[in-house]
Order: sequence, then C-alpha cells, then structure tokens
Amino acid sequence: MLKNSWNPFIHNSELKLLVIGLVGFVFAALLSSYNDVMLLGALKIVNTKPMLWYVSLCNLGITLLANILVLYLFAILRFAKTRFIDVVNSVLIAHLAMYLLLLITVIPFVSDFLKSMEFLVLDHIDNPTGISVDKIGLMLVFAFFSLACLIGFFSLLLKGMKIAMNSKVGGDTIAIVLLTLVLNTVLQFINIYL
Repeated sequence: MLKNSWNPFIHNSELKLLVIGLVGFVFAALLSSYNDVMLLGALKIVNTKPMLWYVSLCNLGITLLANILVLYLFAILRFAKTRFIDVVNSVLIAHLAMYLLLLITVIPFVSDFLKSMEFLVLDHIDNPTGISVDKIGLMLVFAFFSLACLIGFFSLLLKGMKIAMNSKVGGDTIAIVLLTLVLNTVLQFINIYL
C-alpha cells in the first residue's frame, strides 16, 4: 500500500492530471517571467534577461514539447498502444518537481544567497578554504534540496511513463532516464529559446 501511495498517475484521472500539469506550466512561466529566470531544458535553472510572460510561456513550452515528443516516440516504439495523453501527463506532472525548485530559487533571500555564493566561490577559486563553514553548510542544504527535486522529477517521470507504456522492463527505466538527460543537454547546447 505504501508503494502506491505516492503515485499520482494511479489515484487521479487523466483530466485532473492534465489540469494540474497545465496550471503548473502557466505558474512556472509567469514565475520565470517576473523573476528573470528560466528552465534551460528541463533540468537547469538559469538567470536570464527580462522576458515578457508570453516569451517565457513559449520557452517553457519548447522544453515540454520536446520532452513530450521524444518520450512519446520512444513509448510508441516500445508499446504501440501508448496514448499521447498519458505521455503528456507524465511530462507535465514530472516537471512540477522542477517548478518547486524554480519557486524556491526565486525567493529573494535564496536568490541573493545564491548570487553571493557564486561571487564568493569565484573570489576564492585559488583558496576555497577561505569560504566560511556556515556558507558551505547552507550551500549544501540547497544542493540536497536541488537533488531531491531532481530525483522527484525522474521518479514521477518514470512512474508515469512506465504506466503509459505498460512497461515492466528495467531497461525502459534506463532508456527513459538517458533519453531525458541527452535531450535536455542538447536543448541547452542548441539554445533554441527566445
């Protein structure tokens, strides 16, 4: 029972998942627009120049659409009866974990701390022992939170995709993770964002 208690794909209708995913998408786009940050690919948050809300919506849409299409193509090749809506919901819901990280990143004191740490690390690149232990501790807390969000992203993505594909093969898990990592790395390098 505990195993299935945190699986939104089992306990919610596809319409509810779609609505929650789309609301998260719009929220993240607006958050990005008003705070000058964006998800570069699905897995990296970067500071950016100011963007209008519709540009932010388009940029996030590019990431989501690329992930949906690549994962749907993979799913169809593995299980011909895979429904497009199930892949869409898997990608949208998985991104909620990254939207949480985005939200935490734009909180003013967190944002200021991250910027100050970036400059502090650059100033002490030759002598990292000059960085105070409390600042390193806070950075580790943020790093663990970021890692937890990343694990949450992949956990939700894998749960949704395995249900969508009717997969019980462990190799599918590895393939989905690798496809997602490669695709989002490519998205970062080619930078097709507005």
